[in-house]
Amino acid sequence: MTLWYLAVGPFPAAANSYLAAWTGDADREDSDFLVIVDVDPDSRRYGRVVASAPVGERATRPHHVEHAFSAGHTLFASGFNGNRLYRFDLADPLRPRLAGVVEFPSALAYPHSLERLPTGNVIATMHARDGAFQPPGGIAEFTDDGTVARWASAETTSVPDN
Repeated sequence: MTLWYLAVGPFPAAANSYLAAWTGDADREDSDFLVIVDVDPDSRRYGRVVASAPVGERATRPHHVEHAFSAGHTLFASGFNGNRLYRFDLADPLRPRLAGVVEFPSALAYPHSLERLPTGNVIATMHARDGAFQPPGGIAEFTDDGTVARWASAETTSVPDN
């Protein structure tokens, strides 16, 4: 079963005409990818995939994206099992492209939920402190270009790790 994680427009070039879906192929043999679906009910391509952008990595378990696309910004998407965070340029929805892989603090791992802040930055929950998926995680804030703005661990001496 393939799961699709969606981000809704409006997109700059054609407000409310497209939907971005972050997914991977069913057999996990090919690259995970972002697709653009035409959702204009008056379009002859309504409901069809009109463009895609592969990330060059497979089986990352495409997971969450930002809940809504913010015009003028990249779209952040997590490849949860791959411990990856990607950015997509959707300035032209018919030519989406991978804008880069985000480097996060070495003290945090496994980005999960994403939300765009009023400042334009993106905040991400991080589910672990290392690549071995050891708790606790934390939270990180990224600028639109993927740079870490600030971060914090959820580790505390008042709560035991076990």
